[in-house]
Amino acid sequence: MTERKRVKISSSRQFSIPKEYYDALGMGDEAIVELHENRLVIRPAPKEDPDDNYFTEFIYQDVINEGFEGSDIMKEVNKRKKKIKPAIDAFVEDARKNAKPFDLDSLFDDDGDE
Repeated sequence: MTERKRVKISSSRQFSIPKEYYDALGMGDEAIVELHENRLVIRPAPKEDPDDNYFTEFIYQDVINEGFEGSDIMKEVNKRKKKIKPAIDAFVEDARKNAKPFDLDSLFDDDGDE
């Protein structure tokens, strides 16, 4: 279900996220804010940076399977981890360039209901 609420913006450009939205998204003390066309998209910030933790186990396994040994394992893992964020950023940028515009208002009728 799609919902919307009107919120007040203070003179210092701050506003509160409605509690039910905050709870439903499992938000913490940080959020990611993105500008898409004429829309702000606010989403929970990841608890951990994916390039630091998520892929590490997979990278270690690949490096070991490829025959790296000793201190070369860690050197190669760190080298590959540094490439993750630029690769993800390039993927996201490509998706943004190729995305088709979506009009969120088309989901609502004049009363703001679905």
